[in-house]
Amino acid sequence: MNLPRLTLLAAFASSSAFAADAPRPLNFANDIVPILTKGSCNSGGCHGKSGGQNGFKLSLLGFEPQEDYEHIVKEARGRRVFPGSPEQSLLLTKGTAQLPHGGGKKLDPNSEDYADLTRWIREGMPYGKDTDPKMASISVEPSKLTMPLKGAQQLKVTAHYL
Repeated sequence: MNLPRLTLLAAFASSSAFAADAPRPLNFANDIVPILTKGSCNSGGCHGKSGGQNGFKLSLLGFEPQEDYEHIVKEARGRRVFPGSPEQSLLLTKGTAQLPHGGGKKLDPNSEDYADLTRWIREGMPYGKDTDPKMASISVEPSKLTMPLKGAQQLKVTAHYL
């Protein structure tokens, strides 16, 4: 059975601006959890299932970022992240399949996601500030559409932050 294929165009809007030479601070819920979701790490078939996977548990689809932060940073004596040498962190070595990982390779070492995870670990795994922008809603355009069989439609998905 061939299902219709959707192409998503994502647009992100933020109300804050940062100097071009200073990278903006990373926020766990806004920047790290989406990387885990993109890699399906927190899906029901992986670490997001009720009991986790191989001793590592994440909330389903990142709906409990504070709990996920605790599981990654503090659980198992902090062995999943190593700020002294971020590239040696289990979070990265398992995700890039440098060490055996039942889920296979989820992260490309040359990707922006890998660079963000490495920077987050190097910077001491900050959770973020209460004043950081928080996603309020998502809008999709077109909002309603009837598609013909085997039709294609580009969508514009916009995340709105407060």
